[in-house]
Amino acid sequence: ADFVGVDPVVAHNARFDRSFLPSLEGKTWICSQRAARHQWPHANKYRNQYLRYWLKLDGPGIRAAAAHRAGGDAIVTGHIFHLELKAYETAHPDAGMDDFMRHVESPVVVTRLPFGKHRGQLIGEVPVSYLQWAIRNVTNLDPDLRFAIENQIDRHFGIEDAA
Repeated sequence: ADFVGVDPVVAHNARFDRSFLPSLEGKTWICSQRAARHQWPHANKYRNQYLRYWLKLDGPGIRAAAAHRAGGDAIVTGHIFHLELKAYETAHPDAGMDDFMRHVESPVVVTRLPFGKHRGQLIGEVPVSYLQWAIRNVTNLDPDLRFAIENQIDRHFGIEDAA
């Protein structure tokens, strides 16, 4: 906590990492996995090592970074985060870090259902009755997926999207 000071903590899948670092409770966290979902919606996966190769990250530090080890994963996360910041800055030259952090925390557009008998289908093509069932019965539903499903249900019933 002393090392971090007032700087944000960057982690790939921050929600998971936070559970192991109670001493950083109250600090600002930025999730590089979530930023990647915003930045590269066409990527097939968003795991740290997948993005490492998908983004063709290279260099001496990257080549030596052992996958699934704290040091190696931190190096890869740092490189991914650097690319995310550069891409955001290019698209939004007048934006600051607070703008970037709000962007990362905003809902990620989820277009396909990732589970069940309609797995892989566009959410807009899934029967509304199944979407309603998912909202009521799927435990630990990803907040972005919940947002997408609820918006689709609202659209079906003619309720304007408030977002």
